[in-house]
Amino acid sequence: MPTPGPTWSTLGTVAHERTSPELLDTVIEASAEGAIVKVVGTDQSGPAPFTAKLEKGKRYNVRVSARGYAVSELDVKGGDPKQTAMLMAKPCAIAITTDPSGATISVDGDATGHNTPFEVLITTPAGKTSVRIVLRKPGFRPITRTIDLAKFTEEDTRMAFKLDEKMSLSPASTQPVGDTRMGKPAPSAGSGSAEPDPEFNKRP
Repeated sequence: MPTPGPTWSTLGTVAHERTSPELLDTVIEASAEGAIVKVVGTDQSGPAPFTAKLEKGKRYNVRVSARGYAVSELDVKGGDPKQTAMLMAKPCAIAITTDPSGATISVDGDATGHNTPFEVLITTPAGKTSVRIVLRKPGFRPITRTIDLAKFTEEDTRMAFKLDEKMSLSPASTQPVGDTRMGKPAPSAGSGSAEPDPEFNKRP
């Protein structure tokens, strides 16, 4: 009896190939130096300008932060060639106190119209690294302080700094009343020259 040959059955199969999404470069820049870019929901982050690998046509939330600036969020679509985050500087708050109080306050040469104790709020333009404070009070030496913005403490909505100064009396305020000759007492009323009166000896 002949051995039956093999029976072949052909099953139709469909190959499903998983293709990787197309990734495109998107450059993210920032208006402030030292900014850090973070693509939310991914592990992509780095200093600006940052080149992110994003799926074509997909939208991403990008967070850009820098010290001294409010966080900026961008809606970026994969395939956008470039996006720029415009960061807004946080206001700087300087709490100023003096002993004694009542000193006038000037900031960068401009009078504030306020006296100590007072908290001054200023907005620093991009690129500015310090602020100059001048304190004046009649009878006391003026005080000038240049404060480096890097020394401010960063808070959620502002940068904060405390300035506490003890004022010293000016030389004119420590000089005794009537003293006009470099520390020498002024002559008392009625005092005159120590030289003898030559006419006195001629009197009978």
